[in-house]
Amino acid sequence: FEHADAAAAGATRLRTAIKKDFGHNGYPRHLGGASDSVDLGVDFLLPPLTSDIDQTVVRAWDRAAPLMARPAGGLAPVGSWRRDGVSWTNATASRAMTAASIDNRDEALARLRWLDRHRTAAGSLPEKVLPNGQPAAVSPLAWTAAAVVITADELSS
Repeated sequence: FEHADAAAAGATRLRTAIKKDFGHNGYPRHLGGASDSVDLGVDFLLPPLTSDIDQTVVRAWDRAAPLMARPAGGLAPVGSWRRDGVSWTNATASRAMTAASIDNRDEALARLRWLDRHRTAAGSLPEKVLPNGQPAAVSPLAWTAAAVVITADELSS
């Protein structure tokens, strides 16, 4: 239990530092960054990856999706990401996972449906989706697939 206690203490210190250094500015991507640079990192500050539901993080999470939205319907990794129209499946699946975990079932299902519609011809989840809706880049992407499985599990609970 000694290692578990040390890990828990380290996690508490990390949460405190993240809240202090990023939270006051809307959880930007970089220290001192603009709040419109909020990124998918806010997903990692909410369930299922933590048991805490900090309302400051929830507000940043709520603000993130419109900033990260792309024309094909997915999300970019950061609100201030280049405006090339490319959607990233890891950001979209992470958003779905968090939505399912904080009881936003409708958003989780909508994100899963989008991911399903944008699989490759072989059925895998690509890393990116082009503005025209075509899958692009590396596939399959394990991060995306893992987030989809976690989302499905959260929705079935």
